[in-house]
Amino acid sequence: MPDSKSDDLTLVEKLVLENKTDEALEILGKIDSKAWEYWGEGSVKEGLNLALKSKSLYDKIGNKLGIAYNLILLGHLFILKTDYDAGLSYGRESLEIFEELNHQEGVSSSLYLMGLVNNFKGKYDPAIEFLKRSLSIKEISPETKVASLYVLGVVYFWKGELDQALRNCEKSLKIAEAKDLKVHVTLNLSQIGEIYQLKGDSERAKEYYKRSLLIAEEQEHPMSIGNVLGSLVMLSIYLDDNLEEAKKYNEQLRVFSEKYKTDKYLIHRYLLGKALIILRSGARSQERAEAELILKKIIEDRIYHPIPYIYAIIYLCEFLIEELKMTNDIRILDELNPLVNRLLNITEITHSPLWQVIAKLIQSKLGLIQMEFSRAKLFLSQGQQIAEEHDLQMFAQVISNDHDQLLEQEDMWEHLKKTKASMAERINLASFDGIIAHMEGRRVLEPVELVDEQSILLLIIAEGGSLLFSYPFSEEWKFDDELFGGFLTAFNSISDEIFSEGLDRVKFGKQTVLMENVANFSFCYLFKGQTYLAKQKFDEFIKRIQELTSIFQTLENYYKTSQVAELTDIPSIEPLIQEIFSSRIPKFGKA
Repeated sequence: MPDSKSDDLTLVEKLVLENKTDEALEILGKIDSKAWEYWGEGSVKEGLNLALKSKSLYDKIGNKLGIAYNLILLGHLFILKTDYDAGLSYGRESLEIFEELNHQEGVSSSLYLMGLVNNFKGKYDPAIEFLKRSLSIKEISPETKVASLYVLGVVYFWKGELDQALRNCEKSLKIAEAKDLKVHVTLNLSQIGEIYQLKGDSERAKEYYKRSLLIAEEQEHPMSIGNVLGSLVMLSIYLDDNLEEAKKYNEQLRVFSEKYKTDKYLIHRYLLGKALIILRSGARSQERAEAELILKKIIEDRIYHPIPYIYAIIYLCEFLIEELKMTNDIRILDELNPLVNRLLNITEITHSPLWQVIAKLIQSKLGLIQMEFSRAKLFLSQGQQIAEEHDLQMFAQVISNDHDQLLEQEDMWEHLKKTKASMAERINLASFDGIIAHMEGRRVLEPVELVDEQSILLLIIAEGGSLLFSYPFSEEWKFDDELFGGFLTAFNSISDEIFSEGLDRVKFGKQTVLMENVANFSFCYLFKGQTYLAKQKFDEFIKRIQELTSIFQTLENYYKTSQVAELTDIPSIEPLIQEIFSSRIPKFGKA
């Protein structure tokens, strides 16, 4: 910390003792401004050193407004330190003080901070809620409004809701340009470029990237320069198929990486671009080996920023899968499997749920080509669970659909296993390209057309496997004892498959089975069709049963006496079943 600031802090302590509060607060404001400068430079240690000492002096003075704004500063510094829980805690604390003071501008700043933290934590729905609350406050400052709209756009981008993302970033950009907020102008331009790239609109993406680059160069902001040029390299390679243009942008990256020699992000983006250009050029074996070494160099280097690292792993996976396809050398799998585990590890450390989902999809595809079908299904179940936990509903729907398709293709995969199909045949059926194509903007993530399932049977089975309650939806299952008995006979093996292997669904003939254990009971749902909506309805039914003590207690009583409960014994259960399972798209879900 500079001596001048040490002197300032000493002076403030002296002024506090002399009860010269106004003078002390004026100097503290300047100290906080310096701490904000450190934050802008990424100098966390220096910023925290000043901000924490400043906080202790605000506490001595007892100036609540100063304390609250200092807490906002600390929250942003701890976010930069990636201590998101501390950042959220400071946000909550500042919000309480601002609300007590009825200081609405401060309230909007606290809500923005809490939205920002939740975005970094991958908690997207809470992030949206906080950001919208911040934007709803009339007294919000232009800076906070611009930042809230921008982060809201980023959140929708990660959720795959590109039109919503675009609307918010365009609003943020308009205000940022009017107020000459250069940093947010370049951030919004770059983000809008990414949105258009994922939409597959190369020309508009380039237009926004280039505008962003001009300002980033003026501001001498290495991270923004690296991000935009890196995106332009990938766009030129994969959307435009223009290697000469990609080389031009990557040469600019090389020049900037030499100018800012200590900036590892720029270096990694340049190396990544170099490797991808080599791979895309249809290079000979020797050059492909060079590209492989470059990607490995990025991965083995200390992680400065997760994006080049994640891209390097994914493209190295793609490279190795191509090698596997061409050579049929199964030893390549010994390198692929740990590589994907590293990808999953870094995505968990950096709170990157979308990349976690992509890692699970890659794991599932690798499980398939190794003919490990249970593992492939398990990874899909885990991927969908991660997507749902982090409000990535569009991705959850796509994964659920992929899982349904895999169950339909099981006989085909079993045939490939018996005939000892080549790796090329397996890789083609596993469709690896779809994951990479979405990442590059060659294929837009299309929402799944949601279709209601055909409900067949709902069961509650007591611990030990005895029937406790049944509700057949179709006449056929109501009166065909052989059908019903056949399913009950198969129940234990179905239950073992679901619970021992961690799956969320299995096939029973042409039907799909969902099952969940709660207390002494196993809830079971048999249906035909898509699983996504069926699972939402099934989960809602179980939740409501647990909340309705009259129903749950009746089930407990019948369990203790080993009796089968009829509809007349639980009169409120049929209306509940009809309400939930007859709805077109459940109001309670996130479809």
